[in-house]
Amino acid sequence: MTTCVGGNCGVGFAPCRKSMRDWTIDLCEGVEDIPHESLAVGMPWEWESFPEYLDAVARRPLALDIGFFISHGPLRAYCMGEECNATDKPGGRIKAYVSDSDIEKMKRTVKEAIEAGALGFSTNRFQGHRDTHGTLIPGTCSTDYEQAEICKGMAEGGGGVYQMVSDMRSYDDFAPAGGKSENSKQRRHYLSERDVIGFTGSNYGVKVLKSSAVQNDMKDANAMHKYGGKHIKLWQDAGTDVTFQTYVRSQAMITNWDSRSNYFRRTKTFRGVAGDDVPREQRMKALRDPNIRKAILSEMDEIANGTTRLSKVVQQFWYGEEFMGWTYVINDDFDFEPGPEHSVLNISKRTGKRFVEVMYDQLNTYDGHGQLWRPMEAYYEGSYEVTKDWLMQDFVVPGISDAGAHLALFQDAVASTYMLTHWARDRKRGSGTIPIELAVKKHTHDTARTVGLLDRGTLEVGMKADINVVDYQNLKINPYEYKNDLPANAPRWYQTVDGYKYTFVSGVMTYKDGKHTGALPGGLVRNQYAWKGRGRDHTATYKDEIREEVYQNYLDNIGKVVQDSGTSDNAKVLDMAMEGGFTGPTYSSRLLRTVDEEGKEEAQKEKQGKM
Repeated sequence: MTTCVGGNCGVGFAPCRKSMRDWTIDLCEGVEDIPHESLAVGMPWEWESFPEYLDAVARRPLALDIGFFISHGPLRAYCMGEECNATDKPGGRIKAYVSDSDIEKMKRTVKEAIEAGALGFSTNRFQGHRDTHGTLIPGTCSTDYEQAEICKGMAEGGGGVYQMVSDMRSYDDFAPAGGKSENSKQRRHYLSERDVIGFTGSNYGVKVLKSSAVQNDMKDANAMHKYGGKHIKLWQDAGTDVTFQTYVRSQAMITNWDSRSNYFRRTKTFRGVAGDDVPREQRMKALRDPNIRKAILSEMDEIANGTTRLSKVVQQFWYGEEFMGWTYVINDDFDFEPGPEHSVLNISKRTGKRFVEVMYDQLNTYDGHGQLWRPMEAYYEGSYEVTKDWLMQDFVVPGISDAGAHLALFQDAVASTYMLTHWARDRKRGSGTIPIELAVKKHTHDTARTVGLLDRGTLEVGMKADINVVDYQNLKINPYEYKNDLPANAPRWYQTVDGYKYTFVSGVMTYKDGKHTGALPGGLVRNQYAWKGRGRDHTATYKDEIREEVYQNYLDNIGKVVQDSGTSDNAKVLDMAMEGGFTGPTYSSRLLRTVDEEGKEEAQKEKQGKM
């Protein structure tokens, strides 16, 4: 890694007023599952405005280069304060209207950020991304007029990337209302969002980078391919420069004895013989004891037959046949594209063991370091054949690894290495590999050009000397490790790779055989204005008919009580996600947080009972 870009998907830490710091941390914890206490300890808060944020980063010596988007969530909080997410609650677009003056503030703030060096603007238009209270990220249900005006500010500042994660249907928070959207409204929103992307790209010349989260569902995958290609043609014909992002491998929940997703930890017997305060050797001896195994499995059955949120989670994810077909054991030849023979479901059928028995025994393998792997997204019909087809498209770049997020759930920072090992060299399933030249180009030239960095990504005279020298035949990804080394001792999954002989940033060797040399030649990379002056008409204004109707509804309902479509409280949203079978990282993280809270309450009651 020689360059990275932060502030994606509408989440970031700037701009941020002092009064909104805790709110900003809560937003990041809710969406990206980075513990509040770790962020609170690690965040220096040397800034309020976005230019001040960039200057704070620029003062730090780094091993690599880093650039940033200005994100919609903190942007709204900076310009609108605590009312920043009012439109993102159920029925919010009618009950809470974003004024022209607030939109103008956001536009000016983005213009200022671009002039200071922000690479672009990022936004969330996806129902899955919510804060710790269950409310959608600020801006999720924003009008297309707001999106267009912000892009106009970006163009006025010198141009940049309009990065969005979108499901093309988030006109309201409809999850609390039973997860059901009204077809006519959804269709209209879909067409409007499609049009505003074309409008901003063609008139303002911004680069559009669209990310789409897709579950393990072939119907969703086929729809993404069918309409993705159709959208690209429409946008390109309108003069819009647009690129899609896709996964390199599935985002997958990892489970071992120590991880948050190990529900055996919630049994009374486990807490007694294998709690965090018990030495490892003693823990492993206890967990291998047949009588203790029997007691823990019996208590798991009791939990599964209960009525708590933990019971609902366990019933669905550990006792349900559907998810056991998506849960795999990690063995020596595991390549992160396992076939059905490696699933807990099929191992159960072969051995006659119950699902929980298969999982318990798997965690005891490798001297108690055994692991389970459950893909949450993008593992269509149990293979990556669809992903390969998507990666081969000219308008697609690899991404969505969430390398710094959901660290206690999964770890995908090795995605670029997986592109070389699996996709270019080792893949045996389906139609096999992709050309090594394409794999390298996708991760170097194409990604650099996508974010407007024109001085890197190729090995030629005059370009930035960011180089990896790789022992290709011996390049490999090592097994997962689980560590408690984040600030405030928070846990994370960790994975190393072997085979990188040398890494150079700006011609300076930063790593040799995977070890840091101590050199810190990296730093802040600012906007290189690759799209400056592009676009047909920077003065054009997007005509948002939906916004005009919403405003009239807002005026009609001032002083009245508007019937909510539901409540956006965490519990109801999570229930809807489970009923709909949604398995994405943000929902999975929040499910674990809620059962963790239940567990703390249980532990407190046990402690009080012993006193």
